[in-house]
Amino acid sequence: MWSALLFVACSSLGCARQSTSAQEVDARRLFAPDARWQSIDTLPAVSAAELEVLAVDLRAAFLASPVASALRDSGSEAEQGCSFIERSLAIAVNGEHFRWMPQADAGRVLYTGSSHCSEASVTLIWTRQTERWQIAGHAFGEALHVQLDPDPAGALLLRLPACCADRVDVYRIQSSTHAEPLAQVGLDVQTHTATSAATPEHVTTRRTGLLRRSPERDDAPNEPLTFWAEEPVFGNQLDRFTAGASGWVSARVEDPSSGKDWCFVSLPRAADTSPTTGVFGVQAGWTECGHLRAD
Repeated sequence: MWSALLFVACSSLGCARQSTSAQEVDARRLFAPDARWQSIDTLPAVSAAELEVLAVDLRAAFLASPVASALRDSGSEAEQGCSFIERSLAIAVNGEHFRWMPQADAGRVLYTGSSHCSEASVTLIWTRQTERWQIAGHAFGEALHVQLDPDPAGALLLRLPACCADRVDVYRIQSSTHAEPLAQVGLDVQTHTATSAATPEHVTTRRTGLLRRSPERDDAPNEPLTFWAEEPVFGNQLDRFTAGASGWVSARVEDPSSGKDWCFVSLPRAADTSPTTGVFGVQAGWTECGHLRAD
């Protein structure tokens, strides 16, 4: 439901994407670090010749699926001026967005990239059962990584860029065959992230506290964000987390002015509950390390 709402909003408003977070984020480090993710870029590309052979079957499977209705696609450019399936199957331009996914007993093709008819990204998976192709799963967002072990059906790690007046990039783990997210982390686009070679550390929050955009205490009135949020916002404050929330620390830095250690923590939310509250809708940011307990 989250993804469908975001897609409809972006489609109807014709919104543009915001810039990404202050530094590039390794999305895998926002979630359990022991998961075996494979980069989408390492999957073999469907060649132009292969796609030409597959195009009729992939188009038919797409148009017979509920995804076509979700994308408002009748398969005809003439009818509505834009057809996702027609544009995505334009071999000379977009063939590189199709990848072969491993599957022991049948073919499996993944598309991830632009929906072409809106600012949203979309990910689709086709599978071949005997001689017939069908849509096995879909997600709104760009797939960054895929996990094929222990579940051969796979899970996807997706990114939904900040859209319209929103300030949050959303990173989401989703089964390749079910639309409901398994875990999600929102990250404000202006949050300062930090790189580290250390394995993320599992932690629990000791008490309620604040996530911040940078590893320092800044509580001065923030007029631009107050205007955006339509309620008071201070300094680099983001959302507030609850006591007992579970997550991962992926970086630590020391604030020279105070001597305090700051931790970059992600507190992934489930589909029906969130460990944070506030106007931003984030689950990652900086907090004083004293607010956290190593597990």
